Amino acid sequence: MRYSINTFIVLMVIGGAVATTLRSAPPPSRISKSPLRPVPTKEEIAILAENLGAARFADREAATKKLTELGCYARSVVRRALSSKDPEVRKRAEKIWTTIRWAVFPGAKPEIGRYLTRLESGALDASDKEWRKFTIEYGTKLLPLLSDMKRNPKTASYARRCLIALIADVPPPEMAKAIAASNSRKEFELMLASIKMKALPTETKENLFLILEKLGMNYEIVDLTASLWRFGRKIDISKAAERLLDDEKTATAIYDKALQSFNDSKPSLDNDWKLCFYCADAEKRRRSKLMSTFFKNLDYHPSRGGVIRFTAEKLLKLSLPELALEQLSGHWNSSATYLRLVAVKKMDKPEKAKALKKLLFAEIGGDNAKTFAVATIAGKFKDPLSLELYEKMLKSSKFDIYVLNAA
Repeated sequence: MRYSINTFIVLMVIGGAVATTLRSAPPPSRISKSPLRPVPTKEEIAILAENLGAARFADREAATKKLTELGCYARSVVRRALSSKDPEVRKRAEKIWTTIRWAVFPGAKPEIGRYLTRLESGALDASDKEWRKFTIEYGTKLLPLLSDMKRNPKTASYARRCLIALIADVPPPEMAKAIAASNSRKEFELMLASIKMKALPTETKENLFLILEKLGMNYEIVDLTASLWRFGRKIDISKAAERLLDDEKTATAIYDKALQSFNDSKPSLDNDWKLCFYCADAEKRRRSKLMSTFFKNLDYHPSRGGVIRFTAEKLLKLSLPELALEQLSGHWNSSATYLRLVAVKKMDKPEKAKALKKLLFAEIGGDNAKTFAVATIAGKFKDPLSLELYEKMLKSSKFDIYVLNAA
């Protein structure tokens, strides 16, 4: 009984002490600690900015500390304070800005700001490992930061690198949803459409195509696939691109947009590859009407012989000899001459075909390299001329690698 009474007395004493402590404790800060308002209002933040130039040193220090802690919430007022007429306000705003410049989203830790500030100054090379750490920790929360980085010429290239890291680490549905909900959606769509596909790991490419598909970016899916083309070399076309190109109505809309893109841009090696891709795709799906419309409206004139030969070859396989001849205009090497010969045969002009064959043999002469190139193309058209040329090489007095290949 005595033990119970003593225990009761001790508990009463402790309870009284706690109550006294609670009564004497200062009330929590209305700005930073209130559970009902964890983030200050714009008016409260504005007052803090004004206090950067307060008469009392303690008030200036407190305002500086609080604005730095607020990070992304204080960016706009601190940016305005950078141009204040008060030297003290400007000085303190500059100090705060160096810390919160990259605190673009809530919860951004100072390590992001330090890393990007060093990148911006050129004192550090970008590390994929560092980006990976950020993307794993923050995920799609980084998107507003990337938008800010993209607008800065010194960090624009890093923004694309971080976007690729996000594509690799964040599930495509989540990534697509975040981009769709972003205020900078158009900006991110442009970034996605300009990603260089060649160096991307296969899994990252697949994630990118899934994101584009969920965002309804049909043309971009095909265009990025086309950017992988290398003068007719076979590539693995994404399932998303195959589905789009299999549907004739969708494919026509994509070709129309590609046509506009070609006409609006200067000839380049990348565009040459893409042009070859579209030709090969149309030939694969036997869409001569689509290809005819495409080339009749094409202002883009590539000057590279390999592209001319490839596109003319595809047009001939689609039975579009007139367009093939237009492509070959101005090109008179042995391969171009042979393709002209195929075109006039398809147009049922035997006399012209005879003249072109004579010209072709004169142009080839005794050059085994030219003979082999023409024989290879002729083989694609199942032309008996292919066998004739191979036999001509085997009888040649020049024994070289082309003769070995012919054998």
